[in-house]
Formats: sequence, C-alpha cells, structure tokens
Amino acid sequence: MLVTASGWAQQAEFLATVNRELAAIPPRQAYYPGAQARYQAFLDKYPQSEPLGARTPEIVPWTIIPDVSPVAGEYALTEEAFCGVLATVSIATDTAADFLTKAVEFANDLLWGTLSCTLIIDTQTQRQYQPELDMAIASLKYGAIGVNIWSGTIFYLGSTTWGAHPGNTLADIGSEIGFVHNSYLFDRPQKSVVYAPFRIFPTPMWFAAHRNLLGMARQLLKFEADPTWQNLPGVLLAALGG
Repeated sequence: MLVTASGWAQQAEFLATVNRELAAIPPRQAYYPGAQARYQAFLDKYPQSEPLGARTPEIVPWTIIPDVSPVAGEYALTEEAFCGVLATVSIATDTAADFLTKAVEFANDLLWGTLSCTLIIDTQTQRQYQPELDMAIASLKYGAIGVNIWSGTIFYLGSTTWGAHPGNTLADIGSEIGFVHNSYLFDRPQKSVVYAPFRIFPTPMWFAAHRNLLGMARQLLKFEADPTWQNLPGVLLAALGG
C-alpha cells in the first residue's frame, strides 16, 4: 500500500516514476502458494489495475492499483496480496503536517496488519516538521518503522526487534504476537525505528537496480561467515560498485 497526499504538487510525477521503476524490474517467480489466485482476486476487484508486464503460470507481474478508496472494509486495505501488487491511496490534504496526521490515522485505523511500514521524507521537510514527524512515528501502531529505508532491514539487523505492534490476542492474532531478534533483551518492546538519509549512498543491496548485486551478496556472505576486519573491505568495495 502506497499512501500519498492529493494536494502534493509532485504526486503525479512520483507515481509515474514508481510505475516506471517497477516496469523496469525483471519478472520474478511468484513463489508464495496461492499467489496466482490472490492476484486474480485483486484483478477481479479492481478493473483499473495496471499490470506492468506479462503474466505467465509462474509469474505475477508488478501491478499498480490506482485510486483505491480509503474507506473501512475496502478489499485492498484488508487483504494481503503476497505478490507484486501495489495499491495506491490518496489522502485529501495539501500540507505535510496534516498529511502526517491523516496518514497515521489511515494506517492505524483502516489498514489491516501492524508488522512494518516505511515513511519517506526529504531532508528539508524533515527539518521543518521534525516535531510532527516524531509524533507520527510515536503514534504509528507498527512493530517496525523505517524512515527513508526499507523496513525489512529492521529484520536483518538482528539487534532490533521484529514483530507486530503489541495488542494482538489469540482470538484475533492479526500480524502475530511477540517479537524475534531483540538482542538487547528489552522486556516489553513496542516498536523498532531505523532512520536513513533521504538519499542513501552507496546504493543499498535491496535496490533492484543495484549494478553489482551478485558480487555484493558474495562478499556480504563471506563477511557474515567470518566477520573479521580483513573481510570488511571486500564488502565496501562491492557496495561502491552498485
């Protein structure tokens, strides 16, 4: 789910860029069981869906679902695709502060799930609205929050906690109960937050356009197997090649 502000001057340009970048990613096998059936259910619900590639029995193409209604019970807000479907929601606002408030309310109250989310904010806007950003992060009921970084890195780091926001029960399990990792052994963690610059350098290895992904993966695996200073330069050099 991608949430933007309707009054943002660059909304159309940003969404067009997202479409272009997804369309450029080579197709991948839809390996989750039932992915094809889930994908078809989204197509049936949303005729305006925009597939960005060819569908085969093994491949579900990246697909954009524009203009999903931000209302309670909407299919795309309550069903998880487990494949390359990106639904977009536009929040009616034209200021950053108001968008932060309304987007948090939308994410907390109308979106199913409380595992992780990512918030993207440029450096100038962050300086201007730091108190509002801090309040948004504190208010988001998600167990892992990435600021300008893919929230999946929070799982990878290990020292951070990974799990749904507290409050689920066995009768309503939601995104799960409890946390993994948590190497600092906090007794009752609520969420982990990881910050990154608006422009990350070098290119992160989870970027599909990384130019040295295989080399980077090999060096990183070598370092993970033997985390010594001697193996660190290889990781850095491979990263710079991305």
